[in-house]
Amino acid sequence: MLNNGQIISLPMDGEDHGVNLRVYLDKRGSWFHGHDLEKWLADGRFRLNGVVIGPRARLDSGGALTLERPPWREPDAPQSLPVVFENEDLLAVDKPAGLPTVPTGDFYENTALSLLRRNTGNEALAPVHRLDIETSGLLLLAKRRETRGFFQSQFQRGEVDKRYRAAVFGRIDADRRVIDLPLGRDRAIYTKFVADPRGRPARTEIEAFSFWREYSLLELRPITGRTNQVRAHLAAIGHAIVGDKKYFPDPHAYLHWVDRRNLGPWRALLKLERQALCCAAMTLRVGRDGEPRRIALSRDPFVPWRRAIAEAERVDPA
Repeated sequence: MLNNGQIISLPMDGEDHGVNLRVYLDKRGSWFHGHDLEKWLADGRFRLNGVVIGPRARLDSGGALTLERPPWREPDAPQSLPVVFENEDLLAVDKPAGLPTVPTGDFYENTALSLLRRNTGNEALAPVHRLDIETSGLLLLAKRRETRGFFQSQFQRGEVDKRYRAAVFGRIDADRRVIDLPLGRDRAIYTKFVADPRGRPARTEIEAFSFWREYSLLELRPITGRTNQVRAHLAAIGHAIVGDKKYFPDPHAYLHWVDRRNLGPWRALLKLERQALCCAAMTLRVGRDGEPRRIALSRDPFVPWRRAIAEAERVDPA
């Protein structure tokens, strides 16, 4: 879809005070990779305190630097967001894999938040947690500004009981019930997390499992809430999630995807276009004085995952 463009606020710190715009942009070249900066400069897309500036303009770290990004065609994304639960304060939907929760990268209006605001006419809608773009399942949004903090605080304090389902490579050890490994950032891929004794404590429990051919179908409960925790933990014990490009054992799969936006030679190894990870249930307080309530999907994500893997391998899905 072609969107209407975006006004982006660009951060500045003390080191940016007095430098010109060109130096600022060169320093942050990775932010604008793949975009025509020279055209944006020529078209007057950069503003300081609302005034158009050129590449030689000196910056004031106390000012407001913005970029008026022109309209662009966003990547395609699923549009269906079935409602799972709703009351006067909370909306729970089943987010499909491939749809980001909020604007990110080339996604701006093609996001779960934008779609739901348009569909409901409620501009106050705001997510109280996030799901990765390729993770499907329960996404919770506050319907009123004054209740958003109530729901977010439950996530921040670790009071929300979350249950995930995942299909992973290999047959997991039947005695494995807990993954208790601290996680830190990967040195080669900044957005990736790996087991690191110096990292932050992280604990994931395996609630149930079954086997299907050479795969394990898991129900998991993350006790802590680290970024990419379930994905990183499963990869760390040698059972990466099927279709997970970032945590596939060979990092070249993810680097190929980032560079070309297609799986290419890795498609046959990953089996699925998107990772087989779904947030299937949550338990939280949906009213200030109420008891915790369990909200769960009615669908079983294992069924389409098995079918898709079987199609990729041209075998019987049974």
